[in-house]
Amino acid sequence: MKPKLAKFKKNTQIYLRMKYLLIVLTILTYGCEKNTTITFQDDVSLVINSFFIPDSNLRVNISESLSMTSNRDVSFRNDMLVNIYENNHLLGVMKNVENGNYTLDFKPKAGEKYSIQTQVKGFEDCFAEDIIPPLVKILKYDTSQIENKLIANIEFKDPDNMRNYYLLEFRVKKFHYLSINGNKPDTTFYTESSSFTCDDPLIEGELNAGDGFFYGFYFSDEKIDGKTIRLPCELYLNQIKSFNIYLKSISYNYYMYAKSYEKFLNTDLEMAMFSEPLPMYSNISNGFGIFAGYQQDSVSITLAD
Repeated sequence: MKPKLAKFKKNTQIYLRMKYLLIVLTILTYGCEKNTTITFQDDVSLVINSFFIPDSNLRVNISESLSMTSNRDVSFRNDMLVNIYENNHLLGVMKNVENGNYTLDFKPKAGEKYSIQTQVKGFEDCFAEDIIPPLVKILKYDTSQIENKLIANIEFKDPDNMRNYYLLEFRVKKFHYLSINGNKPDTTFYTESSSFTCDDPLIEGELNAGDGFFYGFYFSDEKIDGKTIRLPCELYLNQIKSFNIYLKSISYNYYMYAKSYEKFLNTDLEMAMFSEPLPMYSNISNGFGIFAGYQQDSVSITLAD
């Protein structure tokens, strides 16, 4: 199907969930693209967000859109009928677990086509589909350290004779202290995305939602089809002792959403109210958001004291 245009109302839930994603990443049928445009009207549409991966059960979040000028809080929809299909065969009906979140006790598989269809009174049925692309493994890596700067080289082989899309991300392990009722503090560990640099000309764009939610670089294999690639990266340690490097093999829908979201992050929204509308990619028919598959390989690195 040919691309088509729709109107996009800037949605707070999209922004927050793409920061988390991206997953956590917070878009019409696969092959039936649409470019949406940000407007400042208060028409309400459904917003569907899901990034799915083989090692986790399917999860979807559904809310109502908000305009740029709306004073309403985000309204999550917990009354939806949400059907999930694999290769056009019904897998099951998703279960609501509050705050607009729906789950299905099923882990999707690479290479299969997955579809979502939603129904609720007052809205047109929404539909989207996507696949999980093949896993591309990190073949090897090496690191070196200069003062508080870590240099990491990641090597992988791009599958030949097919279009592939990637997202490179670092996640660091940090900790904070908890003190309860004056007792001795406990140490609690958590992970967050970390900013890093990658100056290779292969890199097409950078996603930086800030606040440790999401940071990464996206690119395609348009110039490297079937080649073995070595990417140099630099990370400032700042008391970091361990971290993971993720090489994500993402679908075309994920890639296109990442490209449009980078433009969104780099746009002055106040100025945009008086200029041209902002393009955002979506693969949700009769709604907005993203339904996209990916796989990831990772390496864990712990630095010597």
